[in-house]
Amino acid sequence: MLLAVPQAQAQLAQPGMDQSQPERRSISRWIESIQNLEVREALTQVADNWTLVILALAGLVLVVLAVAGVFRPSGVGGTPRDVKPFPSFVWLFMGLLILMIGPMAGDALAGLPDVYQRMTGNEVTLDAIDRKALEFGGAALVGSIVGLALVYLMNKSAKDAGLKIGGMDLLIGFGCFLLAIPLIQLATMGGIAGVRQFVGENPPQIAHETLQLIVDNRGHRSIWVIIVAAVVCAPIIEELVFRMGLQSALLRMFGNPWPAIVISSGLFAAIHWTVLPANSWHAMATLFALGMALGVAFERTKRLGVPITMHIAFNALNVMLALSSPADRSSAPDRGADDSFVSVPNDR
Repeated sequence: MLLAVPQAQAQLAQPGMDQSQPERRSISRWIESIQNLEVREALTQVADNWTLVILALAGLVLVVLAVAGVFRPSGVGGTPRDVKPFPSFVWLFMGLLILMIGPMAGDALAGLPDVYQRMTGNEVTLDAIDRKALEFGGAALVGSIVGLALVYLMNKSAKDAGLKIGGMDLLIGFGCFLLAIPLIQLATMGGIAGVRQFVGENPPQIAHETLQLIVDNRGHRSIWVIIVAAVVCAPIIEELVFRMGLQSALLRMFGNPWPAIVISSGLFAAIHWTVLPANSWHAMATLFALGMALGVAFERTKRLGVPITMHIAFNALNVMLALSSPADRSSAPDRGADDSFVSVPNDR
């Protein structure tokens, strides 16, 4: 019979082996455990003082933005975007066209299984989630493709309107999103405090129907279609509608970026009202803060790809937070980070 000797014992049995090696290895593991303990304690301290941390970070971000000249009454710094090649109604019409084309395509695609069944007599087995994925995914895909095609055509006549989208936008947009997180989180915490004050209970953590659908059906075969549509395609559509279309129309009308940013951010938040669960109006504060961050980033960088990247990062973060927690979160206390995931277009 062969006796398997553990590797550590075998090494100790070999002649000439330094007998102090196991001891050094034990000391190393002990030091590592102490370091990990310090990290855990630091994270615990951050979690216990989360409100103060967010206030400090938000204050620091505001100071940085002020030094950068973002809060100037005349604009956010630098030369304003040139939106004069098109009148206001053209910018607005393009935004509305992109907003409507998606639902129309979604309705048409949702009816294809029934048409196929009537024409061939073959039964199509699709449950409610499959049909939702077909409708929502189709609407988001068609809307984003048509929208980007319109951006390409409009950019030829309005080269300085900020309609460029490039690879660097990913890096710049992610950096801007990190800068905006404390301000968005602060708005969320303020909204939650308002709900608790006036309603007397914690608001639901998930403040959007699409995100709730994803959480409730996380194991479904078609749920990843909805996730990709919500995380990637929906931000493209909404930024083309609200930043390229509406904000540019308002900038053309007022000649000043600030009224355009504030009004478009307010309408951006308001359009999601119909998909918020009961006692979730704290999400309006989150959405308004997000809209302001997206609008300022667009005017500051003059690149449409920057707010699109920020919006994608926001949606992706909230989907990950939701999927990493238990499915039943209705009674859990609100962490304040679950956005109201309201950056996804209305469930139609």
